[in-house]
Amino acid sequence: MKSNGQILLFQCDKYNFAIPVEYIYRITLIPALTQLPQAPPMIAGLVNLSGEFVPVMNMRERFGFPLKKMKLEDYLIFVRLPDRNIALWVDSIGEIESLPKYPESEAENRAKTQLPFIHGLVELEDKILFIYDLDLCLSQDESAILDAAMEKLQE
Repeated sequence: MKSNGQILLFQCDKYNFAIPVEYIYRITLIPALTQLPQAPPMIAGLVNLSGEFVPVMNMRERFGFPLKKMKLEDYLIFVRLPDRNIALWVDSIGEIESLPKYPESEAENRAKTQLPFIHGLVELEDKILFIYDLDLCLSQDESAILDAAMEKLQE
């Protein structure tokens, strides 16, 4: 995962996460979602963004945190991945910050965490941030299941 040094902070449950800003193309308050039958479990549904149907990933489900009902103050972070666009449903968003001394090396940083979907850890002021690895956003199997569910919409 590459970064130009700028990250967006977000919260999920009581934890602080970050993603590189160059992946982000829009942030909105969460609208109503349309269910997507036969999608992977962490896909909460779809949102229509200017005529594009974008899958919404429930980050609480992804990380194994307690699930909660959607609230009007929840956010969607729309990100561009190499093979698709996806929206990340998060509890709240923070500031855009400069990435402090990161990464030492990808292998070293990932080895420190041993956590799935996490690229590494950084300390920013008084917070420990988990850097979410967008390259591992969906496994190959999850991506194939999502593709099949999306194709059924076209039929």
